[in-house]
Amino acid sequence: MEVLNISAERAAATVKGPIISSNCTGRENGVPLNLSGTPFVFSSDNVFVAVGCNTRALMSGAEQDLVGCKSPCSDVESKNFCLASPSSILQVFNQTDDNQDREGCKMAFLVNQTWFKSNISDPLTVQHRDYVPAELSWMMDIDARPVYCRGYQNKSFGSECVCRWGYEGIPYREFGCKDVDECKEESKHTCRGLLKCVNTTGYRGSCLSIVIAYGHLVAL
Repeated sequence: MEVLNISAERAAATVKGPIISSNCTGRENGVPLNLSGTPFVFSSDNVFVAVGCNTRALMSGAEQDLVGCKSPCSDVESKNFCLASPSSILQVFNQTDDNQDREGCKMAFLVNQTWFKSNISDPLTVQHRDYVPAELSWMMDIDARPVYCRGYQNKSFGSECVCRWGYEGIPYREFGCKDVDECKEESKHTCRGLLKCVNTTGYRGSCLSIVIAYGHLVAL
């Protein structure tokens, strides 16, 4: 699977998504995608498209069918398609077509929905493409890391992440979240006068009392 673009900030990768087809002149059937055993999942930024008259197609998970749709039949071929939104934890794209009507070109593919809306007015024209851009996200182990992530299958794993309060940086990189020294900016702490700000790990700084005693400074 060829990668077209990677964004560490969004924890996303754009790849060449396969177009699975049947009875389409000049096209091979295409190879299903299975991301099981990898840290990658199909992003919810995609849309699942089934094309062709009376085409019923499914995207399957490892144990159950997660999303599918059935396209209508119309005299206007460009209207013979259906759309479905995939789950954000989907790792298996295994389109099946149990329709008994084998006439006409039938296709199923997963594609970035923004790209699809901007570039494809007639889904049937996709049969002339080698691939469509699809979005992948990745999950990461967040145990003992100063990051907060939206979890998926396990609370210890997440994909869409930000640095926790008191840290800044890129959470997808190892040691990418750095502690912020709140003492360097007065707006981030409340230590005034004889209270000295001492930075602590996390989102706050501690105030240390300074007392003048017999000409010496004593920290309490």
